[in-house]
Amino acid sequence: MRKKRSLWWGTLTLTGAAVASRGLGLVYRMLLARFLGAEGLGFFQMIFPFYVALVTLAVAGTPVAVSQLIAEEHTNPRRLMRLALIIVTVVSVPLIGLVIMLAKPLAVMLYHDPRFIPLIITIAPALIAVGFSAVLRGYFVGIQQLTYPALSQVSEQLSRVVILYTILNFIGRHAFHNAPLVAVALIPIGEGVSLVILALAYVRSYAPLAGVMSHTSKILLRPLASSIPVLLTLALWHIWGMGRHLPQAESLMGSIGLTILAYLLSLRLTGPTHHRLL
Repeated sequence: MRKKRSLWWGTLTLTGAAVASRGLGLVYRMLLARFLGAEGLGFFQMIFPFYVALVTLAVAGTPVAVSQLIAEEHTNPRRLMRLALIIVTVVSVPLIGLVIMLAKPLAVMLYHDPRFIPLIITIAPALIAVGFSAVLRGYFVGIQQLTYPALSQVSEQLSRVVILYTILNFIGRHAFHNAPLVAVALIPIGEGVSLVILALAYVRSYAPLAGVMSHTSKILLRPLASSIPVLLTLALWHIWGMGRHLPQAESLMGSIGLTILAYLLSLRLTGPTHHRLL
């Protein structure tokens, strides 16, 4: 009975958070359109798929593995969390440095416009916050405490709405010479708010939990290995979606991208081949 009640409460919590987040997202998009105008909104829509592709690579399936292993009690949760955060850091930090260093070539190659350079640099630091937040969400899902992930999701959107509403109604959009840069900067700000909430909740719940002390790294790598083809497929899909906004890249994405997508999906459908990717 208690498990059934917990399941219903978790379902209602996630549903309520999703509805609230969608509503705030709608308000945010309307405010964003007012703030950016037609050209600025075009800049934002072109940079966002690139950001999502980077997030897909930075997270690398770690939160799903964390939630699955904690729920199955295969290993000590604290040790698993440390390893997962190390993996995310090892992946995210070099990726951030690479994106910042290659911001100019990426802007020229992908967008043929140097005005995208500060936008690319601005979104890069968000990757580490997204990675840590994703791991913490996986932890709370694994222990079936869904209130904190729901609260962080709503707070992330709410912070962006409040900041943008304040800018529009009290400061004025004309006070900013580069409106798309401000809009892109709201991405890491929102992710930072979400990370702070999840981190505080994690510290608060830091109590000894039962778990089997086993080879955590080997256990964690198994679900990560099975998720690699799907993650690469998602990353390529977002990059291809970004290319659709660029007329000069659409033919290239159409001829090459779908072929690689089909290959990665075939890897996902053939289970034994997953281990060859390690």
